Amino acid sequence: MASYNDLLIAIPNELLYDAMNKVNTFMTRVASDFALTVSQVEAYTDAVAQGLTPKTSCRVTTTGGNITLSGIQTIDGILLSVGDRVLVKDQTDQSTNGIWVVSASAWTRSVDANISSEVSPGMFTFVVDGLTNYDKGFSLITKSPIVLGTTSLVFTQVTGAGSVVASSGLLQTGNIIYIDPAILTEITSAQSAISNIMTLLSGKQPSILQGLHSAMPAAGNVNSLYITTDTNTIYRDSGTKWVAVGSAGGSAQLTLLHTNITETTSSTTMDLLFDGVLIPDYTRHTSQINIATASTGNGQIQVQITDGTTTVTQNMAVVSSTGRFHDSATVDCSALLDVASGAQWYISIYALSSDGTDYSILKFMMLGNPVDFMSGQTLILSNPATTVSSGTLTTLDTKYFPVNYAIDNSCQTRFLVNATLGTGVTSAEIHCRLTTTNGVSVSTNEVVLTATASGIVQGYVDFPSIVAPTVRVDVLGRVNGGSGVVTLGHWEAWMEG
Repeated sequence: MASYNDLLIAIPNELLYDAMNKVNTFMTRVASDFALTVSQVEAYTDAVAQGLTPKTSCRVTTTGGNITLSGIQTIDGILLSVGDRVLVKDQTDQSTNGIWVVSASAWTRSVDANISSEVSPGMFTFVVDGLTNYDKGFSLITKSPIVLGTTSLVFTQVTGAGSVVASSGLLQTGNIIYIDPAILTEITSAQSAISNIMTLLSGKQPSILQGLHSAMPAAGNVNSLYITTDTNTIYRDSGTKWVAVGSAGGSAQLTLLHTNITETTSSTTMDLLFDGVLIPDYTRHTSQINIATASTGNGQIQVQITDGTTTVTQNMAVVSSTGRFHDSATVDCSALLDVASGAQWYISIYALSSDGTDYSILKFMMLGNPVDFMSGQTLILSNPATTVSSGTLTTLDTKYFPVNYAIDNSCQTRFLVNATLGTGVTSAEIHCRLTTTNGVSVSTNEVVLTATASGIVQGYVDFPSIVAPTVRVDVLGRVNGGSGVVTLGHWEAWMEG
C-alpha cells in the first residue's frame, strides 16, 4: 500500500502539486461523507498515485442487471435513503451507468459526475456499504472521448478484498493470500515418501514406469519402480519380482475388498447400498483395517463389519461436494474373529443423503497392513455360489491372473475356500488347480482340500514349473461322502514368498 513518502518519490515534481491538491480535496470531502475506514482512505491515496481521479464515495453499487433510476429501493442488501450516492455499473444500456443520487422520484447524476468533462477514463469511487461490494473500489475504463448520456460507461473493480480470490490450495483472509496448511502437510508427506524411495534406491537411477496393475511388466531391471494408476501403489523391482513399497511408511497394503460400482441413494436415513463377504486372516494382515472411499454429493457413508457375532461400525466423514470426495479411516477389528476360528466377515456399506438429493458411492476399498514384508497381494476374490451334487469332479469356478507379479520358484499360492455342505453330505473335496502353458507344454499343480462340515478350508500349492504370462485357476468340487449338494461360496487366492 502506498504511503505519503512513496507518493513524494513516485510522482514527478511537476505533478506533485496537482496530486496533493486532489488528495486535500478528497480529505475535505471525508468530513461530510460517509465514515471511511483506514483501508478506504489508503485506497483513495493509491488511486491518486496510479493516476486515477477519485470521486466522493458511494454508499452502494449495483450487483448485476438493470435497475430503475428512480424511487427508494434496496441495492446489494441495503435499503437506500434520499441523497445516497449509488454507482450504477450494470445497466444493459451502458450509457446510463455512472454515479447517481437517490431521490423519491427520478434520480439525478451526482454533481461531481454529471457533465462529460467530469467523467473521464480513470474516474474512481469507493463503495462503503453493501453485502457484496462493501469496501471495494471501482474505476471507469471507457476510453476517451466520452459524451455523457451517449457513450457506454464500463467500470471494473480495482481495490478491495474481492479483487483477489484464492484459488484451489490457497486460503484468503481479507487481502492476504496464503497456502492452505493442509497442502503444506501433504507436501511434507510427499517429501517424506520421496526421501524414503530415494533411500531405497541408494543413489541408483532406475526407470520409473506407470500403468494398470494388470499391465505390470516382467521383473528383472533391479530397483526400477512401477506405479499402479488403478490401485495407487508403488512397486520396486527386486530383480526377480515386484515388491510393494507402499506409501511414505514403506509398507505394502493388502487389498482385501474393492468395488468401484457406483451406488446412489437419495434417502435421508441409512440405506444399504453394498454388501460383500471377506475371509480375514490375521497371519496375513493386522486387525487394523484401513477403509478408503470416494463419493460425490451431500451425505455420509457408514460401514459395518461383522463376524456373525460381533459388529464393528465406522461412520465416515459428512460429505458436501460437487466433485469426487475422498475419505479414509482406520477401523479396529481386533474384536472380530478371523479364519483361524472358522469365521468370515460380512461387509455392509450404508449411505444417506443429507438433503434428499442423489449421493453416490463411487469406490470402496478395504486395505490391510501386512504382518510381514513377504505377505502377498490378493490375486483373486470370487463368490460364484455354484453347486455340485455328484461324485464326479466338476468345475465350479475359473479365474485368471497375470504372472507380472514376478513369481519366483520360492512362491506358493494360498487358497481359502468357503464351502457349504448340504443335508446328507458328510464329506466333500475341493480341488484348487493352477495351470500354465508356454504354447507347447502344460504344467499343472493342485491342492486338494477336504471339507467334513460347512465352513472354511485352506491350503497351499506350489507354482507350476512353466512360467507363462497368465495363470489359470480352476476350483473343482465333488461329493465323496453321503449325498446331497455342495455349494462353493467365497474363495480367495494370493501369493506368498
